[in-house]
Amino acid sequence: GDSSSSKDSDVSIEKGDATKDIPGMDDKSRDVELDVWKGLGKDIRYSPAFILPLILGALESSLSKSTHSSLHDQTKSSAVNEEEHGSVTTKEFVVLTQRLVERGALSLALASLCSECSSLRKVAVATLAHIKKALDTGEARKLSTWRERPQLAMIVDSVQRGLAVRVAMRLDSHEQEPSWLNIPKLPALSAVFLARAALIIVKPGDQMFGPINRYFLRLDDGHGAFQDTNRLPAFISLFCSSANEPGQARRERLWALQLMKDSFVEEYCYRMIESCHAPELVMSNFQSIRSRQEDDQHDPERILLIDTLTSMLENGGRRAASHLIGRLGLLSWIRGQVISDDLIRLLPSLGSRIAFLRLTSVALSMSRLYLAKEDSEKHQLLIESRSMISDVIMLYDDSIHQGPSSFLDQRGTTTPALLATLSSDTLAVLVNIMKDLGSSEDVNSLQKYGIPLDRAIRMLQTIPQSLKSTIILSLCIAPIRLDEPAAENAVTFCEIVLSFLSTIQLDEETSTAALKRVSLLISLMEKRLDAAGYGLVDSLLSSRRACLQKCRHAWFECLKEVIDQMDDNSSVPTSGYSLSIARDILESATGT
Repeated sequence: GDSSSSKDSDVSIEKGDATKDIPGMDDKSRDVELDVWKGLGKDIRYSPAFILPLILGALESSLSKSTHSSLHDQTKSSAVNEEEHGSVTTKEFVVLTQRLVERGALSLALASLCSECSSLRKVAVATLAHIKKALDTGEARKLSTWRERPQLAMIVDSVQRGLAVRVAMRLDSHEQEPSWLNIPKLPALSAVFLARAALIIVKPGDQMFGPINRYFLRLDDGHGAFQDTNRLPAFISLFCSSANEPGQARRERLWALQLMKDSFVEEYCYRMIESCHAPELVMSNFQSIRSRQEDDQHDPERILLIDTLTSMLENGGRRAASHLIGRLGLLSWIRGQVISDDLIRLLPSLGSRIAFLRLTSVALSMSRLYLAKEDSEKHQLLIESRSMISDVIMLYDDSIHQGPSSFLDQRGTTTPALLATLSSDTLAVLVNIMKDLGSSEDVNSLQKYGIPLDRAIRMLQTIPQSLKSTIILSLCIAPIRLDEPAAENAVTFCEIVLSFLSTIQLDEETSTAALKRVSLLISLMEKRLDAAGYGLVDSLLSSRRACLQKCRHAWFECLKEVIDQMDDNSSVPTSGYSLSIARDILESATGT
């Protein structure tokens, strides 16, 4: 690898100077406006651009001190003293390397091989070269406290040969060597695997030591070169593990899942996982969990499977959306999970429901963004969206009914607001799809696939104040269905919605949708609106000032519908102070 020295570089910690002397950094790169702690790439996570050059500087300083002492002793000391002093200084270099490796320096350097910044990759390779130099010394072999040295040397040698093979393969397709081929960029899935493997391989007591050690021992091609840069390293052997030890197969499966979820950061990663059918394996494994008799309410595997699918969609781009949704039918799979089995058994914890809602929202958004281009695709997405509306409400409502214990995530934190937020966001996505792709019958109408009114009432009663505006808009635009007792539920829903008009600052679209939904429900009463109509009239009069400024026509139409229904019911007295005021307002408006 390129181990160009950076010992003369002064890396300033002031903003704008942290990258100024990194080898290979050109003026054009330095002129890019960026947060220097995040590097030049689009990846917004923490970057090692600051800490890795410090590690390299420490290693170079110790190594140069050892070399300088050895040369100085050639003129002033005997051969014996030279050997003894050189041994001491070399040991200092080895001990420093050991301490840095034990604290994650090797893993950080390996992970940095997937950085978009070529300069950072050069620093990473230079760091690996110094670590390899220390591992190969006689002092390191003699050091009794560094028993894991052979395993570390095995990983570093494998990476070195793998990089060499990768460069050679690319050079075969180029007449001249481009500068960017000096340090190849590893896929994130491969680099993170190497980084985590380096942390495990130094701990023989770790439960993952055996599988990871066997993986590197089995590398035969290229004299043990690491070449898993176009497929998932060790994924099949870990995810489909047949280990005999109790719980070991599950531990290996979870480790492989966590690796894939955490390191899935770009579209190329999906090419790697698609080649080994990882998406299909994840989806089928979720199916198999339902048949297992497990009492663990906060099953991490279930949540991890869902989060992994979400990560694929969020970071896999068009390719992931096309394959997961278009080819594997992820939207149909999502709905099938909800309707084919008991919800409490399928998603027993709040954490699993939050993860499931997030997956649903992301899948819908990606489908709308990438796939809904042809008429047939739009029609299919519309069908899926219609059927999911009541599922989202049901998921939220059932969680509320389970009581406070269901609101504990994996850390024991109370998070009902997060569930409410995701439910609100998912409903908003569904409603927007129906507004964009559907007909007038798909919004503000009575449909068999609509939202159950009793569940909508409970959602309005329990949703946090900050989300009420979004929820009201979604519940008042989406189609509904009336379950018994229909009249009682309709009146209760109307009372709640109208009370919000005078107590919450709603925008014009939400206020108009709320009044139209009330008008629709009242029109379906068919002479069954009893004395409860007086309360609706009072609520409408209370909201008059706010509504006449934003949705005048909708407010008058709603008031007229309520009064007409009360007049049609002969059992309801037609006199009353508020009713008289309402009639006068309508007559005045009609007269003008």
